[in-house]
Amino acid sequence: MEDSAVAQRRKGAGITIDYIGLGLLVTGIACFQFVLDKGQESDWFASPLITALTCVGLSDARRILPVEW
Repeated sequence: MEDSAVAQRRKGAGITIDYIGLGLLVTGIACFQFVLDKGQESDWFASPLITALTCVGLSDARRILPVEW
């Protein structure tokens, strides 16, 4: 019985989540996904929304590299 209790405690030990990196990754991918989905319909960079989301996505991609590297 003791071995299984120790194994269960160790199973979750040491797992940490990098919330900043995860947030940057999710928002960056979401921005790029929207740009690729709606870009052609909105005449790509003629749309202020597409331009803004591209800037946000690029900014997130630039900021995630030092956090995760």
